[in-house]
Amino acid sequence: LLPAVTSFSPTGGEGRDEGAVQSYWRFTAPGARELFARHFPLDAFTVETFGNAAAAVAAAHHLDFDALPAGDREGALADYIEVVRIEPRNVVSWDRIASLSRQEGDLESADRAIAKALEIQPNRLVSIRERGLVRIARGEWTAALQDLDAVLGTRPDDMEALQGRIAIWRGLGDSEKAQEDEAMVAAARVSGARSLCERSAERLGKGELVGAAEDAT
Repeated sequence: LLPAVTSFSPTGGEGRDEGAVQSYWRFTAPGARELFARHFPLDAFTVETFGNAAAAVAAAHHLDFDALPAGDREGALADYIEVVRIEPRNVVSWDRIASLSRQEGDLESADRAIAKALEIQPNRLVSIRERGLVRIARGEWTAALQDLDAVLGTRPDDMEALQGRIAIWRGLGDSEKAQEDEAMVAAARVSGARSLCERSAERLGKGELVGAAEDAT
């Protein structure tokens, strides 16, 4: 559906213009939804069924949203807000709104997004982790520790939760526990690197050169 809206190919190739890729997705998002609405019930236009165009916009050029510079974070936030306007139960987008709002220093908006995510999935670990990170930003060490401990109890190698807990220990003046968690982070990174290296070799053996290169990188 999306490539039919314009002749520009989003997949491109070597040397592709990333600005053009972003413009493509921004251009096609409203057009694709309007085109879809002419032929199908609009309530069928969801992430689960057809992958709504606003979600495509967000995913196309904001995958690594935690590492975005400030200007791009604002654009990503606007995209995810549009996603939840169209698809209010898109819990992933609520999580990302919370994360981006926290990075921008808007903790109240982060709180609201987390509440929405947990309303949809009450025990969602990503949302609980994000709530813990917001509480760290407020200096609410005890409440933040409860959240991150809950996450790490199920996912002991969750890097964001571990790094958040290190910040808590530092805030509480407990350097010994901070060093213990820092050692866990270092071990998790080594383990993750080894897993990627092994997968890269496996993909290379299958002739999946692009995937092998991505893992190696």
